[in-house]
Amino acid sequence: LEVAPQIRDGGAAAPTAARGELIARGLSLSLGGRPILRDLDLELRPGTITAIVGHTGAGKSTLADALCRLVDVPANTIWLDGHDLTTLPLSYIHHAIGYAPQEAFLFSTTIADNIAMGYGAGTALPRGRGEEVGRAAASSDELPREVSPRIAAAATAAGLDRDLAAMPEGILTVVGERGITLSGGQRQRVALARALAGPAPL
Repeated sequence: LEVAPQIRDGGAAAPTAARGELIARGLSLSLGGRPILRDLDLELRPGTITAIVGHTGAGKSTLADALCRLVDVPANTIWLDGHDLTTLPLSYIHHAIGYAPQEAFLFSTTIADNIAMGYGAGTALPRGRGEEVGRAAASSDELPREVSPRIAAAATAAGLDRDLAAMPEGILTVVGERGITLSGGQRQRVALARALAGPAPL
């Protein structure tokens, strides 16, 4: 708890709302003394889809981390909606960008609640029924069947439908700590659903 974070908040006030335009100009980045990205230019515009491909070790994951400022970047190389990324509060950046990491962390609760964490909701169930799900799962009682439409839509968009159909309680199936009861692909799809369920425009 006493260790100071390596990546610090920028001093600028957070803009009122994010549009989701991300631009990199001349971005170069080294990690552990090894150059990863060299003089990279990139534009991500609202309403568009961009795919970045390359061989193993080319820097794809490092680029994704840099755009989210999960690794530090030089000033005046990445702009979010016209604001230098290094001047913005980290919380603003992380709410503006939906991100599914390669190694997704899942909690020991329902798949629906794991997805709901993408937009800061304590539970995916309406009318505060998250505790009821926990009690029902512990006692093997009937689980409540209604789930937020937002969560259901995110699960469908992430391609979870076939997986959920094979699970005993569908989207209300309780997974073990770190999602140990799911396959790697299923954990990744839950992480994608979590990112898609959030309010982030990018």
